[in-house]
Amino acid sequence: MRRTVIVLVLLLIGVLALGQVEIEFWHAMRGGHLETLEAITAKFMEENPDIVVKLVGQGGYGDLNTKLIAAAAAMQPPTLAQFYADWVAAAYKDALMPLDGLIPQEVLDDIPEKLLQACYFDGKLLTVPFNKSTLILFYNTDLVPEPPTTWEELIDTAKALTVDEDGDGTPERYGFGLRPYAEMFTTPFWQAGGRFFSEDMTESLLYSEPGLKALEFLLELKATSLYQTGYLSGPFGSGKVAMYIGSVAGIPYVARAAEGKVNWSTAVLPKGPVNNDSIYMGTDIGIFTLNTTPEQ
Repeated sequence: MRRTVIVLVLLLIGVLALGQVEIEFWHAMRGGHLETLEAITAKFMEENPDIVVKLVGQGGYGDLNTKLIAAAAAMQPPTLAQFYADWVAAAYKDALMPLDGLIPQEVLDDIPEKLLQACYFDGKLLTVPFNKSTLILFYNTDLVPEPPTTWEELIDTAKALTVDEDGDGTPERYGFGLRPYAEMFTTPFWQAGGRFFSEDMTESLLYSEPGLKALEFLLELKATSLYQTGYLSGPFGSGKVAMYIGSVAGIPYVARAAEGKVNWSTAVLPKGPVNNDSIYMGTDIGIFTLNTTPEQ
């Protein structure tokens, strides 16, 4: 969070240099994440009383992107906004201010290299990392004193914790929770040593041995899982699910759902055949250059 605060403040100071007295920041933050953003913004305005930062929530990420496209097309974008990297590549890279030279090198050096690489487009730094997250294991410490450290341990623990007392085929408690989204295949695929394309990018390697290992692992895990598209913080917080893999961004929601009900903790992901790597997710922030107000 400290890195994000520093970069955000520096970006705002850069905008001020253009004569901006009010900064509008479009975002998709909610819940505890919105509270954190509001606290950062309040602190910045307290330290810089001549700058007004207007936070404008735009609903979910899909809503934010739709509204940003419309605003940019109308030549009336906000000063700052959140972006996924693929949004920038597809629609915004010609509408954002290059940040090269604006942010001190020592700050850039403090950002993990892989996160910063995704902020460069055609050799230009157009965004900086904002709300990044990675996958972790959430586990009920009342049921799981020590988290599993391998795929095998995870499956064995999930099986042992699944309870179907009345034998109707619907467990009262699931050992694991599983959602059908891309990250839940990508992660074990990488952990099994997989890569999506050949070195020359001419052949898909999805149907390779690592891909089969990842699918076999997920299918075995699914047999002991509450399988649903919705977020798992609620079932986990109520004790219906003993463990699940989810984003670190879910921590405040788990804390709220589990309060007074279950004790819980988090751990790094269990190791697959090759490693215990995880993907990272989340948005970056950038400055529009299309806003031609008299103040600018």
